[in-house]
Amino acid sequence: MSKITRVLITIAVIMLSASLSFAAETLTKSNFAELVIPKFNDFYKASEQVQFSIEIKPKTENDAVKLDERTYEFSTELTSPKIRATINYRNGGSVSYEGGEYLQLAVGTWQYGVESIKVEVSGKVPEVDKRIEEITVLKIGVTDAEKNIFPDLKIKVVNPKLFGNYITSLTQKISELRKRADGLEKAGVSTATAKKYLDIAESYINDGKRFFNNEKYIEANTTLTNAEDNLIQAENELNRIDAMNRLYKVEDKLNKVLDKINEIDAILVELRKTTPTTKYDIKFEEFKDTYKEIKNKKIELAKDYIAQGLFEDAIVIINSANNEVDKLTTDVNNLKKELEGLMPTPTKTAVATPTPNTLDKISSFLRENARKIAIYTGIIVLLIAIGYALSRIIKAYRKRKKWDELK
Repeated sequence: MSKITRVLITIAVIMLSASLSFAAETLTKSNFAELVIPKFNDFYKASEQVQFSIEIKPKTENDAVKLDERTYEFSTELTSPKIRATINYRNGGSVSYEGGEYLQLAVGTWQYGVESIKVEVSGKVPEVDKRIEEITVLKIGVTDAEKNIFPDLKIKVVNPKLFGNYITSLTQKISELRKRADGLEKAGVSTATAKKYLDIAESYINDGKRFFNNEKYIEANTTLTNAEDNLIQAENELNRIDAMNRLYKVEDKLNKVLDKINEIDAILVELRKTTPTTKYDIKFEEFKDTYKEIKNKKIELAKDYIAQGLFEDAIVIINSANNEVDKLTTDVNNLKKELEGLMPTPTKTAVATPTPNTLDKISSFLRENARKIAIYTGIIVLLIAIGYALSRIIKAYRKRKKWDELK
């Protein structure tokens, strides 16, 4: 091995050792003292001024020398921001740096390490696109350190205008759902469960308004979110019972049109005996196919959607099926009426009606023989009375004779 080769190998070993040594110096949370988080307000509004400071410190003296020779990064989401970072070296001086929404700080080597890094942040709160949204007022990054070694410092920002809009939309929504529930009840559908959700939602909305008016935005947001959840439940329940009601009505129509189709079948059986029915047979088969298409595809698809909780999709399918059933009903009724017009008219049998002459003869006979009729009627009544009296006498005699024998 040549001398040059040995030198190169030695250099490589030294560089590798240095690399491994450097990698072992990756910082963790245990190398830093616990970060003291400043106390922020419960919430802020747009354009409010925010100002605070934090200090990054080593946990021990040994950790102090590990904090140098690194790059520290600071950023904020405040508007018109100012970030000022001051490095305080142990047993030495200090160096300050300033930036806007982002500041990069290169900490140099110092014999005794870093005493602290003080970071001061100021700026205005930006407007947010949600009722309540968290923004990061300070994010800290350190090279050659574990990820998220420091927590992000955040504040809550409220947008009162969006709160007002939200309350208005919830109030309108509950009014719409109540009207819909009333309409379903008039149609004979029970909406008790849906109205229960609506009552709960209304209570939450009222509480949310009160919290909002008192600028208790955190409580207002929680309460109004609960109101929205209950409105979603109410609407879902209304969709369910609406879909079920529509499905019931369509199936009822479909059953009735099937009865009409069967009536057409019976008429065609009779007509075939005397009349060619080919064109009517074709229509009849088309009606049966349409009926099967609606029942076996659309109705079953609607039932499947209902089973999956896809009530709005089910309503769309049911409405489409309803239109097809209405058209089928019209076509079936028209054909039935046409076929009934082709049926032969049954011959009526004449019924004998008494003529005036016949009635006169009967009346004359009764007048002429009234005396004889009265005599015969009296004789018949007398004979019946005599027969009844004789039967009573015979019965009494037999009873007496039986009593004498017993003596």
